[in-house]
Amino acid sequence: MPDSNKRDAQERLWAGEVTPDLDAFDPTQPVSWLECSLEDLPTFIPELLREASLSLGLDPLADIRVVVPNTGHEIVKKVQEAIVEEYGQDSLPVTFQGRQYHPGLPVVVRQPLQSPTCPAFSVYWPTVITPDQLTVINTSGKEITLGVEDRIDVFDALV
Repeated sequence: MPDSNKRDAQERLWAGEVTPDLDAFDPTQPVSWLECSLEDLPTFIPELLREASLSLGLDPLADIRVVVPNTGHEIVKKVQEAIVEEYGQDSLPVTFQGRQYHPGLPVVVRQPLQSPTCPAFSVYWPTVITPDQLTVINTSGKEITLGVEDRIDVFDALV
């Protein structure tokens, strides 16, 4: 794989060689840091997503990834709830196969779905959710409808 600024940052991040530089926020870099207290994260992260996406012309849920080392931490759950509140289209969750989905909020499906154009660990947006059926669309616009008998393994793509 060719060397690049982004690739170098990724390698250093996963190797644990990256330390925060809180004095020099530069959103043009692959990794940049902002200082924020834990208590403020559930308010700060959705606002950061909104403002960065508006400024850069990005989709806040498709083009920006919030990455955390442990999704089971209580503060991460609060951040997820705040993102759902911000982007959940004022809808109540609908349960399909025992899991709650919100229309328009992305999920990652761990296995390939129906074709090679939908590989494992792809991001999908639920569009129609009923207790018996789930229709999702992927980043290339392919729509897939799943029934209760089609077992899928998913996790939230928000954080």
